[in-house]
Amino acid sequence: MVSLPGKKMAYWTLALNKDKFPEMRKFISGISVEYELNQMPQAEIQVESVSFLENYFSKHQLIDIEMGWNSLNMISMFQGEVERNPTGSASDYLTYSIPLIDGTASMALKEKNTVFTSSKKEEIIKTIIGSNGYNAIVQIKDKSPIKGDEVPIQKGQTDLEFLTNCAEKWNCLFWIDSENKTFYFMDSEIAHSEGDKIHANSKIKNPDDLTGEYRIGYKTDHAPNNIANISWSFGNSREGDLNSKVAESTNENGKVVSTDDYLPETFAYEINQKKYELSPAALERIKSNPNLATKLAEESKKAKPGSKKMTTYWVAYPASGDSKTNKNLQAPPAHKSTTITLNVDLNIGDPYLRPPRKVKLFCGSLNPRALTSNLPNWIANTGKEGRTFNLNKVKHELSDGMIKTSLELTL
Repeated sequence: MVSLPGKKMAYWTLALNKDKFPEMRKFISGISVEYELNQMPQAEIQVESVSFLENYFSKHQLIDIEMGWNSLNMISMFQGEVERNPTGSASDYLTYSIPLIDGTASMALKEKNTVFTSSKKEEIIKTIIGSNGYNAIVQIKDKSPIKGDEVPIQKGQTDLEFLTNCAEKWNCLFWIDSENKTFYFMDSEIAHSEGDKIHANSKIKNPDDLTGEYRIGYKTDHAPNNIANISWSFGNSREGDLNSKVAESTNENGKVVSTDDYLPETFAYEINQKKYELSPAALERIKSNPNLATKLAEESKKAKPGSKKMTTYWVAYPASGDSKTNKNLQAPPAHKSTTITLNVDLNIGDPYLRPPRKVKLFCGSLNPRALTSNLPNWIANTGKEGRTFNLNKVKHELSDGMIKTSLELTL
C-alpha cells in the first residue's frame, strides 16, 4: 500500500546565532536544504511577514536547521551562515528569500599559492583538509608517487577550487559532514558503496533504511512504494554532464515534461556482449523520435555481427578509441558517466538521506493479478532483482507542514 504524506507530522527548528526563536516560526513559509557531490551543502529560507524582518537574517548570521518526524529525535540538516542580505518583494505581505552557505565556505574565500612537499595524492588532500580544521577521510587506490612535473601546484586558487580540480582530474568524489566536521574524498568507483557503509555505522538513521542500499519502489510488491513521481533524461555516455539534458524528459506515464528539443549525442548499448553506439546515420533517423534508439537496439540484438543492419545503425563503442588502450582517454567520474539520469520525488520525505548512496529501484510484480506498473526495462527490470543507481544529489524541502525529498540518480 502506498504511504501518504499525511501519515507523519514534520518537526523542525531554526536557530539564529545558536538561539532558537519560537516566535519566528510563524513567519517561515519554507526551508530547502540541498546536498550534492563535489559541492558545499546549500540552503534557503523563505520568509513571509507583514513586518520588516531583514535584520534577523543579516549577512554572516549563523544558522542551524533541524528537521525530523519525531520532536525527540531531530536531525541536524544544516550548519552555516547567511550568504548575503535577503532579496525580497512586497504586496499584501513582505516576502524574503535568504540564501545560506555551509560552514565549509571558509575554504572558498581565500586564494592561496602552495607547493606541496609530498608527491602522493592522499597526503596532498589530507594536508588541505586538515589545514581547514576538518577530519580527513581519504581513500585513493593509487598510492604511487606523482611524477615530479605532474605534482599539482595550488596557484591562485582557494582550497575548495583546488580540491574540486583534483577530484575531477583523479576521478574522485568528495562530500562534507558539517555536523561532525568530516571531509570525505574518495575514488568515484567506491564512493557510493562507502556512503552505504557510513550510513550503516551512523548512530542516527532511518529505521526504514537498514538494508545497506537505499530501496525505492514504483507500484511494486518487492519494496516500499515510496516513489511519488519519477522522470528521466538521457545524457552523453562519454562526456556525461548531469546538468545538461540531451533528450526529452518523461515521467512514469511517458508524458513529456521538458519541452526543449534535445538530441542525444550517443546512445550506447551492449549487443551480443559488445558495446556499440548509434551511427551518425541512425542519429539522423531519431531526431524526431528519441525512443527509436531503444527499438533499434532490440532489433539489432537479433542481428548477426557484421550484418548490414549492424553496420548501418551501429559503430563500435567508444568510436574514438578504447579507454583501456588509449592512455589519453580517462573514464569520467562515476557521477557523470551516465546515459540515464532519474529525478525521483519520494511520497514521504526522508531527512536522514544524504549522498553518496547506492539506490535500488524496484517496479512491477510477477503476480499477473497485481495492480502494478512496469517502468521501461532500461530503467528497472520487473521483479525482485531491481536495478541499482548512484545517488548524487538530494534536496529536502519543508513546505506546507511537510518534509519533501527529491533525489537525482544515475546509472
